[in-house]
Amino acid sequence: MNEQEYLRLPHGMFDRDETWIKRERIILENHGKVGERIGCKLKKYSPLGYSSTFIRGANTAKDKVYTLNSKSGKSLILSCDSTPSVFRNYIDSNNGQAERVAFVAPLFRYRNSHSRHFTQLGYSIINEKKSEDENLDIALIQLAKAMIDLFKAQRNKNKNSYKQL
Repeated sequence: MNEQEYLRLPHGMFDRDETWIKRERIILENHGKVGERIGCKLKKYSPLGYSSTFIRGANTAKDKVYTLNSKSGKSLILSCDSTPSVFRNYIDSNNGQAERVAFVAPLFRYRNSHSRHFTQLGYSIINEKKSEDENLDIALIQLAKAMIDLFKAQRNKNKNSYKQL
């Protein structure tokens, strides 16, 4: 390790300042409120998992991820996609029951961009079956509207919060 690397972050990683933290809190608060409105449980997924969870399915993540080995030699990965985490958590904790989730997923991707570490927010409907008097399209429209509402609320709060900062 050379002296210049000793006290700096790797390319694409950055520390967050007070303004960033305040903005993130507002976004997460809005995300939780919108999720509650459409019946979602709020969850935050771990940024670390087994490589096989993320690479087995699509096999497109191989060269875009940060990998490391545990002390016991198991291959680990910093999460690069929220989808495997959503389904891993569902399988581990739900007994096949329908579930709506408003999730927060810290992700890491090795790519040529200014940010390799970011947080993904989303909403998922898992294993929800349509009844005769309900159309599943309504649930999907609710999810789409939830995302639009989250963006609108964030845009409005950003205008106000930046005036206060």
